[in-house]
Amino acid sequence: MKEYIERAKLLKNLGYDEKRRADVLPGSTFDIVLKELAADVAEVVRCKDCQYYQNAKINKKGFLICPASGMEITETAYCSYGARM
Repeated sequence: MKEYIERAKLLKNLGYDEKRRADVLPGSTFDIVLKELAADVAEVVRCKDCQYYQNAKINKKGFLICPASGMEITETAYCSYGARM
């Protein structure tokens, strides 16, 4: 599985100062991090960690139904409506 980091957090931890961007030397750590392609990712929120999970109802078939999406869910499922508690 691939791992991703937040560029802004990494730069902050390295002591980068946006006001001094013009002073960044070619090939320096800051230069490399700033030029690296960023992945367009979103954090996954599993149903068990979602704010809507506690209000899920059980339908006639015995499945949990998400109040946000109306879909059948399990603890390990996730969707675009997920909002961490």
